[in-house]
Formats: sequence, C-alpha cells, structure tokens
Amino acid sequence: QGVLEEAAQSLEQAEAFGSPYFRALALRSQGQALILLGRHAEAIAPLREARPLTVRGAGAYQFEAHHLAVLAEACLGAGQVDEAARLTQEAVESGQASGGKLWELRAWLARLALPRAALDDTRAAAGFARARELIESMQARGVEPHFDELAAARAENQQERTRWLERAIAGYEWIGAKAHSRRLRLGR
Repeated sequence: QGVLEEAAQSLEQAEAFGSPYFRALALRSQGQALILLGRHAEAIAPLREARPLTVRGAGAYQFEAHHLAVLAEACLGAGQVDEAARLTQEAVESGQASGGKLWELRAWLARLALPRAALDDTRAAAGFARARELIESMQARGVEPHFDELAAARAENQQERTRWLERAIAGYEWIGAKAHSRRLRLGR
C-alpha cells in the first residue's frame, strides 16, 4: 500500500506545482502503483485522465509511448484485451516515431504480453526480434528477465517454456528482484 501513498503524494505535489508535465507523470505513477497491487481496472481511470497530457503538442508528449504501454497493461489486466491490443499498437508506433529506443522497447514489452488471440505468432516473433535488437543496442540487461518471462508465456512446449523461465529467474536474481524470481519458481 505504501506505493499507492507515494503516488498520491506525488499527484498532490504536481497539482500544487501546477505543471501538466508533472501531473501526467504523477497520474501514470498512480496507475502503475494500482497495477502493481493487482488493481488493474482501477488503474485505468487515472491513466485515461493523463492521456490528453501525453498527446502530440502536450507537455508530456515525450512519454506518450510509455504512457500508452502502461494504460494497455491496465486494460489487459482488467480483461479489455481488444483495447489493450489497440493501445500497444499505438504505443509501438509512438515509440518508433519518437526515435526513443527506451520508449519503443517499453511499448514492445507491453505488446508482447498480449495473448495469442490478440497478437499472432508471426507478429509476436517480429516483436521479440525488435525488442531483442533494442535491448542489445541499449545494453538494457535489466530488462532481459521480463523479456524472458514474456517469451516463456508464448513458448510452444514445456521444455522451451522451462528454459525461458530459468533464464528469467536467473535474470531477476541477477538484478536483485528476488520476489519476482520466487514468484516464478513457485508458479512453475
């Protein structure tokens, strides 16, 4: 619950400061906090409220791809798969248009979490290839465990799934995310 209190405090500070930029970041933080707590449906409202602040020409436009990715994750977690698919496509396009590799990668990671019914294997394979390319070009090793976990979810068979999960567990351990590695170990 502490994460939600911190997000609420950042929103209060952003509103007191009067900056649309900081307001957008604070609302996104609030949405991310709710997602972390498993309250995906509740996360949608603050993320939608911040959306106009991240469109082209707005103060926080540079975060559009990231914002869309987080909103898509909230929608996916709330069972709104079609909306999540639409938002992730928009996020990828925004990230690519911005030239920001980090934001494009963030968008791809959200897109690759979609179920097969929303993202077919051919498009997923292209997405995994592009995400891998972005990870390598930025040397973003801290993202690899999440990438591996997403690959495990789409694995064709149990052996492949186990291999990806073992990589994800080792990666989470390496970056110090021991709770994530424990969660994966128990979930196998």
